[in-house]
Amino acid sequence: MLVNLGCSVLKSRIVFIAMSMAFGGAACADPAPTGGTADAADASDAATVAETAVKDTAARVQFYAARFQFHGGPYDGKIVEVDRDLTQIDSVLIYGNTHLTPPAVAFGLEDNIPQPATSANGKPTIINLAFQLRFGILVEGPGFPVNTGQAGNYPFGCKAPLVHIKLDTWNYRTTCPTAAGSLDVDKWSASPGGKFSGSLKGKAPMFFFDSSHTDPCKPESAAVTCKVADKWVDFEASFDFVVPELNKNSAPDTFP
Repeated sequence: MLVNLGCSVLKSRIVFIAMSMAFGGAACADPAPTGGTADAADASDAATVAETAVKDTAARVQFYAARFQFHGGPYDGKIVEVDRDLTQIDSVLIYGNTHLTPPAVAFGLEDNIPQPATSANGKPTIINLAFQLRFGILVEGPGFPVNTGQAGNYPFGCKAPLVHIKLDTWNYRTTCPTAAGSLDVDKWSASPGGKFSGSLKGKAPMFFFDSSHTDPCKPESAAVTCKVADKWVDFEASFDFVVPELNKNSAPDTFP
C-alpha cells in the first residue's frame, strides 16, 4: 500500500527536523555565570536561539521529499524514499528561457540520486535514480503556451506538467495515456526569489524513447513509446522551492 506522504505531513517532518537542529544545542546551554542575573542569561540565550533558528531556516530553502514504488521488471516491489535538501545544489532546479521565445520561461527539477543495489552476481553496486518534475511554461511566449500559470490542480497528461522517473535503464513517464494523478501547486511564482510549493501524486507507466515519435500527444507516438502497460511506478512527493535566478542553470533542449 502506498504510504501517504502528503505535503502537510512531509513539511511537518521537515519543520520538526529543522527545529530540532536549531534548538538542540540551546537545550544543553551552560548555566548563567556567577554574578549574572537569570533574566539577563535567559534573554541572552533567547537571542542566541532566535538567531540560530533564523540561520537554520534560511539555510534550507530548497527541498522536496518523495516516495517511489516500482511495479514489474527487475525492480518489482522496490521502494525508494528520498528527502532532498537542494539549497547548496545549484544544478537541480532549472528556471530558464534560453531555448524558448521570450518572454516565455519554464521551471522544473532534474535530480540524480544514486541508489544501493545488488548486481546479477550478488555483489553490492550502485544504480541511479533520476527524477524529473517539469512544471513547464510559467510565462507565455510566441509558440509556447502556459502549462502551469497559477496556483491550482493540474492533472497529468501528454503535456507538462509531467513527471519522468528513471531507475537504472528503466524509464517511466506521466505523458503515457494510462498515467494517472495530478500536481497541486499551493504557492506559485514566476519571479526569481518567489515561493513555489505544492505536492503531487500519481502513476507513471513505462516509457521508451523513440526519436521518430517525439510528440506524446499523438496516438501513433504514444503507441510506440508507451507500449508496456504492466510496468509502472507509483509516486508521491511534496516540494518547497524558491524560484532561482533566470538561466542560472542551462536547460536541456527538450525542456519543458
